[in-house]
Amino acid sequence: MMSVLVIGSVVELVACKLSDNFRIGESILMSDYDSSIGNDSAIVAIALSRLGHSVSIMAFNQVSKAIQKKINSYNINTDLCNISDNKIVTIVIEEKSGQRTFITSKYKYSLPKRFFEDKYSWVYIDLYDEHMGMVDRIIRDNQDFFSKHNVWVNVSSSNYYIKCKLISKYGIEKVLIQVSCRWESVNHIIDNIKRILPSSVIIATCGHKGSVLFKDGNKSFVKPAEVYDYYNYIGAGAFFAAYFIDMYSKNKSLTKAQNEATEKVSYLCSNRHMFLLDAMNDIRSVIDSE
Repeated sequence: MMSVLVIGSVVELVACKLSDNFRIGESILMSDYDSSIGNDSAIVAIALSRLGHSVSIMAFNQVSKAIQKKINSYNINTDLCNISDNKIVTIVIEEKSGQRTFITSKYKYSLPKRFFEDKYSWVYIDLYDEHMGMVDRIIRDNQDFFSKHNVWVNVSSSNYYIKCKLISKYGIEKVLIQVSCRWESVNHIIDNIKRILPSSVIIATCGHKGSVLFKDGNKSFVKPAEVYDYYNYIGAGAFFAAYFIDMYSKNKSLTKAQNEATEKVSYLCSNRHMFLLDAMNDIRSVIDSE
């Protein structure tokens, strides 16, 4: 079992499907919807906890008491979070065309009351665009802490170059960069990142098409062995990170972890659930059997 610190934002996701397109500013009556804990950092924390690891989460935003209760139900430590009575919601709307729209209510960013004291096996940072200033401050004020740990940074795809520049200026050596991108853009993006962080491990996740691992000048391309009828990709990158960290902690092989994580996430995306956390419940028996 590992001890993992997850840093990012934590919200509640509410998802509904509409039969017709809607206009911006239009009120929508939802007769049926699903809800789940959301944002990649929360998904990574829950997945790692369910995989048997000790997880603490530090949220950039104030976390509502209701969400804290749900997070704690997964045996995740929330002592590094600032708790509030405000409810933070992201609505995921799926239109008839299959497109998904995300609408997030405004929430207040807030650094924790205290910083890091414990030793962790991994530190996962979910680096959204709006998080860059806070991550800059956190790493600047805790450089000694981050220099001693394996650090996983999810830079998504937007402004990935600027985000990698932010990480590089503090000289963190044991860093793994995850970027989500189209398969056709993999080589270009990896080449850009390695110029900024030449000693880092880089993982590009490309939805159902697979993943690419770059380390020490070598690239490992992995596509799922099984071909599924893919239904949902929301949160796939977060689950990949959780499975990868879990597998790597067990066998210490980057390529084996990449293969296992790619296959599991590919199967997860084929389950017909609005939220992949619900799909994870369906394959819990598969995880337990391993």
